[in-house]
Amino acid sequence: SAHELFHLIQYRFMNPTPNKSKKVGYIVDQMLREGSASYVSDFTKISVSGSYVDFSKKDYERNFRRMESNFALFESLIYQAKYDSDANVDLLYNIGLSGMYQSPLYYVGYHMIKLIEKYNGREELINLLKQSPKNFILVYDKLCIKHKNTDKDFISLSKSSIKILELLNN
Repeated sequence: SAHELFHLIQYRFMNPTPNKSKKVGYIVDQMLREGSASYVSDFTKISVSGSYVDFSKKDYERNFRRMESNFALFESLIYQAKYDSDANVDLLYNIGLSGMYQSPLYYVGYHMIKLIEKYNGREELINLLKQSPKNFILVYDKLCIKHKNTDKDFISLSKSSIKILELLNN
């Protein structure tokens, strides 16, 4: 699928994935990789029908409806990854990024990408994807602060989440 092909392209221009021992960095990196692949292969923009396409469209629509909860889950996962030394990153990954729960963090990344492209353009979006995921999310946060009163699509991240993300090494 286009989603999986985009993952191959990501290896050519995105930074390497952090080691799983860097739990927060790993979760954020995976969220951004899966979110950008989901954005590129957006099944909601396909007019044809079929069992896989219809299944995927329902997955997108379900996650779009619960976006605020998806963001809350993202924040919970990075909080646990940061402050629980016993947290198992593979379990955190499964909760947010596997099909076990319809991959909610895919759509957090998708949502951030959509809004960054809307306000900063595709060229800036591509440039950000080449940088640290930390920079990407901090740009999203600045856009959110600037536009959240006029664009209800923005979902704010908590101050504690931003602080966790600011502490990530590039």
